[in-house]
Order: sequence, then structure tokens, then C-alpha cells
Amino acid sequence: MPDARIHLVHHPEMDELVRHVFDQLAEHQKDWPGYRAFLLVPEYLKADMERRYITSQRAGGLMMAEILSFRRFAARIFGEAGDLAGTAISKAGKAVLVQKSLLDQDLPFRRFNRLAGKPRYAAELVNVLGDFHRYGISSSELLIGEDEAKTVPARQSTVDKLHDFACLKDALNQELRARELDDSDQDLNRLAELLDTTPLPPRLGFLHQSRVWILGFGNSRDFTSQERQLLKSLSSVAASLTIAIAADYASENEMAYKHGIESLASLERFFPRVIREALPDTIPPDPPDYHFIRSIDRRTEVSFAANEIRRLLLTGDVRRRDIGIALCETEVTASYLEPAFEALGIDAYIDTGRPLHYSSFIRFLRSWLSLCDRDFELEDLLEYYRSGLSGLDNQSVDLFENHALAKGWRGAADLRKILTQQDPAAKEVCGGNSPESDAVTKVLEDLVNLFEQTAAMRGARTGLAKCSLLRDRLFEGDRSAAVLVEMRRDRLLDAGRGESARILVASWNAVLDYLDEAAELLGSARISQAHFSSMLLAGIEGLALASIPSGIDLVRVGTLQQMASWPCRVLLILGMTDSSFPPEVKQEGFLLDEERAFLQIRTGKAFPNRSKDQPAAQAWLVHSLVSRPRQALYLSTPTLGESSSRLYDEWLQDKQGEELILIKEPGGLQGDPDNWQRVANRLDREIPQVLQSADRMAESFALPEPVIESALTLRDGISVSMLQLYNTCPFRFFVEYLVGASERPVARDQANLQGVLLHRVMELAAGELIHKLDQVPEHEKSLIILAWQDQLTGSYMRQLYRRAALDRRLAWYGQPRLSGGIGERIIRRAADNLGVIAEFNHKDLYRPRRLEWYFPNQGHPAYRLTAAGHDFICRGLIDRIDENPKGFLRLIDYKRSSREFSWLDLYDGTDLQLPLYKKAYEAAFPGDSVQGLLYAGWRAESLHEFSLFRPPVDKGIKPGIKALEKQMKIWEGDRIEKVAQFAETKAIETLETMMKGSFPAQPAKKPKDKSPCAWCPWYAACGYDKRLPRNQAGPTGRDETDRIRDQILQTGGQSG
Repeated sequence: MPDARIHLVHHPEMDELVRHVFDQLAEHQKDWPGYRAFLLVPEYLKADMERRYITSQRAGGLMMAEILSFRRFAARIFGEAGDLAGTAISKAGKAVLVQKSLLDQDLPFRRFNRLAGKPRYAAELVNVLGDFHRYGISSSELLIGEDEAKTVPARQSTVDKLHDFACLKDALNQELRARELDDSDQDLNRLAELLDTTPLPPRLGFLHQSRVWILGFGNSRDFTSQERQLLKSLSSVAASLTIAIAADYASENEMAYKHGIESLASLERFFPRVIREALPDTIPPDPPDYHFIRSIDRRTEVSFAANEIRRLLLTGDVRRRDIGIALCETEVTASYLEPAFEALGIDAYIDTGRPLHYSSFIRFLRSWLSLCDRDFELEDLLEYYRSGLSGLDNQSVDLFENHALAKGWRGAADLRKILTQQDPAAKEVCGGNSPESDAVTKVLEDLVNLFEQTAAMRGARTGLAKCSLLRDRLFEGDRSAAVLVEMRRDRLLDAGRGESARILVASWNAVLDYLDEAAELLGSARISQAHFSSMLLAGIEGLALASIPSGIDLVRVGTLQQMASWPCRVLLILGMTDSSFPPEVKQEGFLLDEERAFLQIRTGKAFPNRSKDQPAAQAWLVHSLVSRPRQALYLSTPTLGESSSRLYDEWLQDKQGEELILIKEPGGLQGDPDNWQRVANRLDREIPQVLQSADRMAESFALPEPVIESALTLRDGISVSMLQLYNTCPFRFFVEYLVGASERPVARDQANLQGVLLHRVMELAAGELIHKLDQVPEHEKSLIILAWQDQLTGSYMRQLYRRAALDRRLAWYGQPRLSGGIGERIIRRAADNLGVIAEFNHKDLYRPRRLEWYFPNQGHPAYRLTAAGHDFICRGLIDRIDENPKGFLRLIDYKRSSREFSWLDLYDGTDLQLPLYKKAYEAAFPGDSVQGLLYAGWRAESLHEFSLFRPPVDKGIKPGIKALEKQMKIWEGDRIEKVAQFAETKAIETLETMMKGSFPAQPAKKPKDKSPCAWCPWYAACGYDKRLPRNQAGPTGRDETDRIRDQILQTGGQSG
């Protein structure tokens, strides 16, 4: 029997279920790497669960394993099967068709006609129609005949309402069939039908070897009829199907597990031969520490939360991804959080599914549509101008409003009269020379264009024409809505309000897509402007922001439902008022609870019911939230009155906790750092009083000298890269070299690995040249080099690339999808570098002598630096040493990108590499003289072109030759000796500073585009604030460079 392959697993803790499923998924990938696996989760959990799996220790990646929602799984299978995935209509598009049906006088509605002028109901009707599909209720089951209506226990209003739903359902289905559109609410039904096909389509044969897991369902509600039917179909084709549900039959919190226990029971009835397994009991974790915070308002609440998170990151052992924030009031609190996090430099992922109708663009569009009514009110006009996207400044709008109210202008009729100069008062004010008259004139001039646009909209007769006109309105003119949206987006980004900018851009993109869809749906049908506006607004009501996290190590901010399943060490629940936590029971909606109950009894099918389902769902939500954090739980209410959450007050009394009350004092909490520190100390007495701000503490970080002396002198040497890193940022040096911290290695493309690969390819090519040169007499060497240059072709370099990619660290780049893209650019860079160096060497007959030469080298004297009474052996690796017949040497360092010698970088100690390499080489080979220090890396645009292997021939000197000649000019005279001596002096100073135990988070002050913080993985933990005036980079122009050069040469000459 098919259902014998269904396994039900349950455990009281959701985390144990997640761990169990992830373990099974990892074992499946290990044992059967060629077979696919699917984990199906609720849509709102998909991104979080995917990220959680990828970052788990046992995750093998997402190549043959996929984490999907039911709907995404359906789309994936339709795509695998071929052309079964048709054109789908969006939820907003369905709202348009529903509104169109409500306006159709030919449909026999009994009560729905009165909703025609209320577009906000269209989205709700679409949701109810979706429930009918999800729970398998047909139109015939909604219809109640006249005779039956006399006997059923339902009011006439219920009978009429169900009748209208049946009419609307049939009308919508008919519209979709006529337009050949797919309804996403029926995707699961279509998928179940496909999987029940006998035989299964050959392209879906992989399902017979695939395993499927279901996780995250059954605890806030039971499975829908659609979902159960799909589970049955899956059980007949998949190798196995495992359903994991949280349930505890012995829990004191019976209500929290009510849905879970009922879901298990219903699945056992649906699949009589199912295998059920209770996971072993585990030792319950210690409860988190409870902290209770009561704030005077939401701004103060958010300010405290942001500062507390920063304190935890700086003084605790938590990372950003260990912290979660659950918002009880998503739309209000999220708007405060973003600027608070930006001010403190806290990176966060805020995903609350905020409706797009809160964006300024949607407000602009809604008000503009209201102006398309010929008799609009003054308030409609002012709302349009205050949207921020009308093109007029707020001061002009305010002055115009004052004047309009004083003159008694009330609407469109008054304004038209003024524009036709029929109002003497208008002539008087427009002819004046005051700010008020200028503002009124400016607004009236804009109104002329506005009246023309709205008249054209009313004049368009079809939905297609109106959509086209509206789209043109958004793009036309120098100050079009498109231009103004871009300007507003840039201002929001400059102000650090990324979330608001995303909502603005998302609303713009969604409306444009929606206009295209609406134009297709409305077509050439005649429609009035009022009906067009109502249909358009009906679809806009359902638009919401979807976002993707920009990284893994971010503070996670989400809704209560999202955070109830997010693993974290610290959780802050903000906005706990009586109406928001637990979430207030939703209004019944257009289909009342008693009508839903009647429908369930009448059809014998399960149907969602707010009064019946919500208490258990709320109990499960609250239970999940309080059991989330492993370390600390912060419960915060933004009120000092009696409107705080009932659960907050109960937990405060039950835990006998200490409540922290935040009120606004003179100067304000936000503007008084010392006041914030006093508050933080009251929260946790064990944390010492912080008398300095975080940046001051960071810049004075130090360790005892004996500790550092022991750590450094026990090392077998000091590398040049260590010295450079300390000068780049002492704190990063401390973290990486003394603490030994590092990021988790991940198989992915990385800049440093590209550099290693480039070095390896060039080493292999130059190594073959050296081998050939060693086999021939001196007079033939030039011919050998020329022949070798001609050998630098695509096929030859690709052979070297494949050899280089055999290295285990670089095997990632051997994959075709990387070797064909990144690999091609690397071999072009390698061939260009090698060819240019060979051509540059012709003049003075330089040839490669040594490659990848490591020092100290056995049999040769070591290069030592003496600092603070200790000798340190200097270590390093020189990419290449070239020599000419006169015995002169050049040291060459390969670079993946453009690089030049910098006097400023040498001066601050962040680039000591080549000068110290010169010192080390000459120490190893007394009598040898290094005459040139070269970086082999220059700008070459043609290296990104795949059409030709070699870059096009330049009429003048090649960029690489110019770059090398420019570098050699630096070393004219005795400069190279002075530079090397200065670098040695700087290295000794660096070591002496290290030995003093000084490791401040005070990186080298570089221009913004070269800031060391830009690529530092420890930036969030150090406390350094690059925005402060004292941390701004100094001058970097030609005059400053000349001054520093002269100082280096003078110091180097004196030291020598």
C-alpha cells in the first residue's frame, strides 16, 4: 500500500524535529548523492529554513536537496514535466476580475452588488474564494435551494451570501478559462492530478527515487484538503514521505499542542497504515533569563533595544545572527528600528512583509486616481501634493493650503473657476510679489497640467487605454514620477533607510507589473473612470514587500510567526500591548464564524474558523516564542499605562523579575550616552560601568606586555603580511593572529583564491621557461624566450589552468561553470602578465631565475629584525626573481588586478612587502643587488572579452609596458636603497608597538573606496566608528604624495 511509506514523527520541541529532519536529509545526500530530496515548509519559513540548513554543520549544500513551499514545489514539478506550467494570474489580478464581476449587472448577485464601490473588499473576497479551493468546497455545495433554505439552520443572509459566493466563484473560473490563465490557488489540485497519472510522465521518473519531508505544518492549523490530497498522491510516487509535527501528549500546556495532536490524529485516519514514531526524549534546555522592559513610547523602546544589542555584540559572546527581534506591531516598530540600527552600525535583516500601500508612491498613485474624479475635493488635491512625488515643495503646498482655506476653495469646481480667471481674487493674489503669491501661482500652474492629464484619463474609454495613459503619466516630463521616485530612493539610501527605499522601489515595480497585467485583463472592454480606479485600487491593496537577506550574520527581525521558528540565543519581543500580544483575534471578515461553521456541517469538510482555531494557534505561537532563545528573553512593552500585554504582566509576576522602566529625561535617552549606560547597568549588574563610548574603548584596547611577548617570541618567525596587517588594523591582527579566529571555509569563489590560482598558473608557465633556458647555451636563450612567448596561447594556458586546479584548495575552479568564466579571465590575465614581462625584459636581457622563493631558505643566512630586545626571523614568499647578464636583479610580485607602488602605503606601513623582500634576498645572497621592485598587475579592459584570447594590439605602448616603465622610474638613483631602509625601520617600529600590547580598533585612515573596514569580517565586533571626524582620511593628492616621498627618502637616507 502506498501509505506504508509515510512516516509520522513527533516531539514536543520543534528544534528537535528540525534537527532530526536535517540529519536525515544529510544522510540521504551522503548515501544517495544522485537522488533528489525535497523539504516542504510553509512559505513564510522557506528563506529562514533554507539558510538554517545551509549553515548547519551537516549540510552538504542545496544541489540535490531543495527546501520549498507547497506552491513552489508544484511549480518545480510542472517545470520538470514540461509545458504544464501555464500563465498564472496574480492575487492582485484576481482582485481586478472579482471587482469587474461585482460591477457586472448581469450576474444574479443578491447582496454583493453593494460591494461594487468598495474595492477594499475585493482582496478579502479573493481570500475566501481561495479557502473554498484549499478545502475542496465546490459551487454546488454553496448553493441552497428554496425548499432546502426553509429547513436549514441558517439565516437568509447566510443563504444569500453563499449563493453570491457560488456565482462569483463560477464567474471567476469562467474568466480564467476564457483567458487561459492558471489560478495559483488550484496548483496543488493540478499537481495531485498529475502525480496520480498512470503511468507517471517519464520526465518525473526521478520522483520514484526521491525522498520528501514535510516540516512546519500542523501546529497552527490542520492540513487543508488540498494538502492532504497532495500528500496522498506523493506517497504513491515518492520513495518515502516523512511528516514531522510538534506534539506533546503529557504537556501541561494542552492548548499549545492542540492543533499538533489533532493533525497527527487526522493524518492517521487519512493514512490507516502510516508508521508513527515518537522521537526520544531529550534533556530540556535551561530556561532563558527573563528581562522586563517598560518604555514610555515606541521610540524609546526601540532605542533601548538597539543599544542593548550593540552592548551584547561588544561585551558578550553573541554574534549578530544569534539575536532575533519579534515585532508585535510590524508596521509601526519597523519604521523606528531601521534608523536606530543605522545610527549604531548594526547590520540587520528586517523582513516583516510590510504592505506596499504604505509607500509614498502608492499614496501618490491613490491620490492621483482620486483626482481623476471630475468633482474631487480639496483634501484629495492636498493629499496628492503631500505624497512627496508631485514635484512641488512642501512649503509651497502649505502656503497654497492656507490661501485656499482662507478663500473658501473647496474642490475642483472652485479651482477650475480660478484657472479660467473668473475669480477676481485669484488675479489679485497671482499678481502679487510675496511668498504666498509665488506659491499659489506655482500650484495653479501645475494644476493646469493636472487637469489635462485627468481629463485624458476620463476620456479614455477602455481599460487598456487607461492603463497605457497611466503608465505614460508615470514616465513623461523632466519631473516625472519615475525621476522623483529615483531621487527619493537615493535620499533614503543616503540617510541609511534601506528598508524604506526597498519598499518604495518594490511598490514602483509592483505597480508597473500590475498595470501590464490589468491591461491584459481589462482589454478593450469599456469601463468608467470610477470603476477603473476601484479595480486598480482593489489589486494594490494586496501588494506586499518580499525581500531576501543580504547575508547570514545579521540580526534577524521579523513577525511573531517568523521568529517563533528562528533559532537564536537572544530574543527581544517588542511592542507587547494588550491588543498585539498575543495577536488580537482577527475580525471575522466577510464570511462570519457562524457561517463557516454552518458550511463545515453542511459539507462535512473541514473549514477554517477563527473562533475555533485561533486560541490554539495563539497558544502555540506564544509557546514557540518563549522557548526560542537559549540565553536571554527580553519582553518589552511600549507603554507605562494599563494597556500593556496581559501576558507581560503575568510573566512579570510569575518570574518575580525586575522591571526596567524607561522614561524620557532631560536631554533624552537617545542623546545622552551616559544615561544609556546607567540603564544598561540596571539591566545586568555584573557588567561594569562603561565610562567611555564604544569607539573610545575600541581605540584603547590593549593587552599586558608579558602576554604579548610570550605569544610573539614563541612564533617561528614574523611574516611581512603580519606586519602589514597590524599597520592596517591592530585589532584585526589581534583577532586573526593572536586569537586565531577565522571565518568558516566555504567552497565558493573568493578573491584570494583567484589570486592563488593566478600565481600557480604563472608559476607553471615561467617554470617551464626556466627549465628550457637551463638546457641551452647563452646565445640561444633569446630565441627560446621568443618561442615561449608565442606559446602563450589559449590551449596552452588552459592546460596549465587545469593542472593548477588539481590543487585541493582550488578544485572548485575546475568545475566547468567556473573554468569557463572566471577561469578564462584568469588565464588571460596570466598570459598578458607573462607576455608583457617577457617583452619588458628584452631590453636589458632579464630572465626568470627563481620562482616562489621562500625565505628563510635553508643554507642561506636568515633576515632578522631586532625589536624590544628580541630577534625576529622574517618570513615571506617572493613570486619571482629575474636576473640579467650583469647580475642585476628584479623582484616581481604577481597581482590579480591593477596595482602600483604607493608612497602613502609605504609610509603608514600597509605596504612593506617588496622593500623588505629586497632586504631578505640580499641578506640571503650577500653581494647580489636588487635594482627593481615591480608589481605585475595593470588595468587591461580587454581581458574581460572572450571573443579573442589575446588583447587587441595597441597602436602605442601596451598598458602593461607603460605600468612597468613607470614603476622602474621610481627606483632611479639610490631611491631603492633608501626605500628598503625606511621599510626596515618601519617594520621594527611596528614590532616594538606590538610588543607593548597595543591592539586598538583603529585602522589605517584610507580614502573611502580603500577603507580596510570595507572587507573586514570583524567590523561589527570592534566598535570602531569610521563616521567620526577624527577617523576621516587625510589628504591624498599629489602635493601630499610628494611630501611623504621626500620624508621617506630623507628618513631612509639617515637610517642607512
